[in-house]
Amino acid sequence: MCEDRVLAAKSRFELLRFCVDNGALLLPGHFEAPHAGHIVDNAGTFGAEFLT
Repeated sequence: MCEDRVLAAKSRFELLRFCVDNGALLLPGHFEAPHAGHIVDNAGTFGAEFLT
């Protein structure tokens, strides 16, 4: 559990925004397969396009 929810939300948003802005490949270690994908901006919300 996060001790600082505001900071946790801010850091998650910044990571996802970085991925969108830079076309970065995200490799989240705690998701089930597939384990790599790109984050997309869907009209103000984030989505994932995982590689298969």
